[in-house]
Amino acid sequence: MSPRRQKIKPRPSALGYGISGAQCARSHLSERDYELDGRTVRLKAQLTELFAG
Repeated sequence: MSPRRQKIKPRPSALGYGISGAQCARSHLSERDYELDGRTVRLKAQLTELFAG
């Protein structure tokens, strides 16, 4: 559905997939989960910390 998902597919390398996946997940979370409730926002913060290293 989102154009970023299509960008991930042609990248076979695990590292490239991980980075693209992280960016896609981040945009998804910030858009959808922010409206859901505090739990998902907290989860999003944990994810971004994990991806940022």
